[in-house]
Amino acid sequence: MERSPTLEDVRRAFARRVAEPARDELPEGASAVLVPLSPASDGALSLVYTKRAETLRRHAGELSFPGGRVDADDAHPLAAALREAEEEIGLLPKDVEVLGHLTDMTTHYGVLVSAYVGVLQGPPPREPTSKEEVAEILTVPVAMLFDRARYEARAHVDMPDRRVHYWRLPRAVLWGITGELTARFLRRVWGWEPPGEPLLIDDVSAFRPTST
Repeated sequence: MERSPTLEDVRRAFARRVAEPARDELPEGASAVLVPLSPASDGALSLVYTKRAETLRRHAGELSFPGGRVDADDAHPLAAALREAEEEIGLLPKDVEVLGHLTDMTTHYGVLVSAYVGVLQGPPPREPTSKEEVAEILTVPVAMLFDRARYEARAHVDMPDRRVHYWRLPRAVLWGITGELTARFLRRVWGWEPPGEPLLIDDVSAFRPTST
């Protein structure tokens, strides 16, 4: 984009509320995540990701947003996202200004994920509080995600319109579920569209990135 992304852009995009699932409408195993925004004193805007521990059974070592399964004690998916953010990276709910519901998506595992956007009221946490789940915390400038040289897309030859997004960041590759949520966030706020055509592949193992 021609100008720097700002928090005001995000506030305008989330001024209109989007419908979200009620607690009693959630399927079994539903999850929720927080998409944390961190504004700097100079106005620069960043997204906060976690890098999952290598010992986890699923998505080990991948980037994710703080979040997890919606428990029976959670009043709604947002409560689950805030609870998990506190458990994983020590982000207290009182330190998050929730702007609203971003999207619901169903993963290829059949899990419904509800995503919410929130603004941090202070600096982002530096160290995870749950080392069993989170290896490190990464703060990624939103402007970096608009760098065409960092982006690529892949799609299966049988489903060429279903892209998988990839951003090659300094210490990790952003892709998969979190890549899709990031793409939806950029599209909703700034009207982002993927540059170029996806690489068509016929081997599903080629969806997994091989290096950073």
